[in-house]
Amino acid sequence: MPIARRAGVWAVGLFVGLLAVYHANRDIMPFNDALASMQLAESVLHERNLSLSATEMPSMFVWQWRGAPDRPITLNYLDAELRRQIQQGNLRPLDDADHRDMIVPTRRPGVYACTFAAGASLVALPVFALANLWASPLCDHPVLFWFAAKMVASLCVTGSAVYVFLTAAQFVERKQALVIALAYGLGTCVWSTSSQALWQHGPTELFIAMGAYHLVRLRHGDWHAAALGLALGAATLCRPTSALIVLAVGAYLTIVNRRQAFIFAAAGAPLALFLLAYNQHYWGSPLAFGQTEITNVAESKTGKPEIWQTPISVGLAGLLFSPSRGLFVYSPFLLFAVAGYAQTWRSARYAALRPLSIAIAAIWLLESRHFDWWSGWSYGYRHIVDTVPMLVLGLIPLAEPLRHSRFWKSTFAILLVWSVMVQYLGAFAYDFRGWNGRTQYVATRDDGTQMWTFDDQVAAAWARQSGIHIASEILNIDDPPNRHRLWSVTDNQIGYYLRHYFASRHVRKLSTRLMAFSAPVCLSDSYVELSRAQLASGDLDAARDSLRQAEKYHPASAHVAEAYVQLCEATGDARGEDHWRALAAKRWRHPLHQFAFVWTMDMSDLVRAAGEAQSWRATTVD
Repeated sequence: MPIARRAGVWAVGLFVGLLAVYHANRDIMPFNDALASMQLAESVLHERNLSLSATEMPSMFVWQWRGAPDRPITLNYLDAELRRQIQQGNLRPLDDADHRDMIVPTRRPGVYACTFAAGASLVALPVFALANLWASPLCDHPVLFWFAAKMVASLCVTGSAVYVFLTAAQFVERKQALVIALAYGLGTCVWSTSSQALWQHGPTELFIAMGAYHLVRLRHGDWHAAALGLALGAATLCRPTSALIVLAVGAYLTIVNRRQAFIFAAAGAPLALFLLAYNQHYWGSPLAFGQTEITNVAESKTGKPEIWQTPISVGLAGLLFSPSRGLFVYSPFLLFAVAGYAQTWRSARYAALRPLSIAIAAIWLLESRHFDWWSGWSYGYRHIVDTVPMLVLGLIPLAEPLRHSRFWKSTFAILLVWSVMVQYLGAFAYDFRGWNGRTQYVATRDDGTQMWTFDDQVAAAWARQSGIHIASEILNIDDPPNRHRLWSVTDNQIGYYLRHYFASRHVRKLSTRLMAFSAPVCLSDSYVELSRAQLASGDLDAARDSLRQAEKYHPASAHVAEAYVQLCEATGDARGEDHWRALAAKRWRHPLHQFAFVWTMDMSDLVRAAGEAQSWRATTVD
């Protein structure tokens, strides 16, 4: 078999194998940041535009009913009746959007744009178009919607691993190149994060890895310079920080081959112009990006509106070494890659990799200044995961030295095994809230002394004792008083998921199962809120009609029964009030949305039951 064909067989095997691994958990995690990119792809397919509106993303807004402005309404989905009420002006969104970090207002009234660059949404179009053949609009079928998005992300990440393999194979034997590609695909956060949802990261990593391949192939023809420009231009369209890679590579080409530098720039120029025109159209400046417009989010998390405000020493130390976010904690084998990049500056054989090392350092320094360097409720080093396709190529110069040193080869293997285990935890157990919004229990004695614990069984034991009052608090990692947890060795994210693997895995699987009927449940809740607003405005007939709609979507809901109780109280129907009050006590109380799973104990039940506290399973649906 020809050498090129055998390399192709290896590449196909790598692609299929990693794709199977990325879907082995058979679940989805509906991450907030990914939703806007998914909906933007739908908007391109159905509305033929790159903007979003309140009716396209109703969950991003707080709504109100005419005559009841003090009664906020949540609309996660819209049916024909709700759309009719919106068209008639009875339902209106408030001026402020919920989750403003996902969408931002443009200079056009009523028009919003995705906070994140549009590239990831454009990459998703082929898969989303196919999925729409089965269910359209796709956003009204949440399970298929999220699985289609995961498929896009996983295809991009597996594609990036193939390019890592092909790039490494330009310098080392295929077996060594395969090890490097597998280390990248299984030992970094591209598995636990990038492959699991349609963030910007998966498509960005694909184009960066593609660009790296063409960078090391430049000596084989000028067309590689054109492909390099297109690839890095597409990466920038997905995630604008990739422009730093463009600058580093452009400077390198200007020094070594000006003709190829011109070809590189010319090929990438159309994509750059598209991005600048997009920014000009929606925000009035070619250099205004959605992610620089979310100053209100920066202020809510830090007290200051600046996007780039974190001291470099703090942000860089956190990105690289934080026990709950650090690159070299979650993927410590990449320490070898740093050493390998040092070797690229001593050997002309690896000169083509040098601009990548400069780009990596530049992105790390930039992201270390970001107000949210810990990337919110994430798993691991999400903000710099895009640099991993470049960073892992630093293993190339060390491939031969490692093979001839038993000590260093063993050390590398141990660190790689740890890295793969950590990524497995993220792919199978990370449940979004878990460690990031951990519950702490506070026990206060009658004499004022206090005790703290994370353990629900310990809290249950305390609750059985007389003279002790139990309270709970959420240690939200985004709140400044809880930010110290990012540096805690004893309360760290990896250890948390090791100790709570089965509980967290249950919650993750449950989120997928509940997603199957989230639309009717959420519509039922929306109609309940709407009925209460209509009741407050004195429109009893409309309130009754809304409750009928709510009961149609979810007949077993306690929320519907409770709303009927309020309606009966308002109309003086004592018999009906007794009937619905009895039903409310028997009906199911479901989570209000997919991230509301309370898997720690319900403290009100704990105190009321006087020691017969229910575990987290009592608050979920088996």
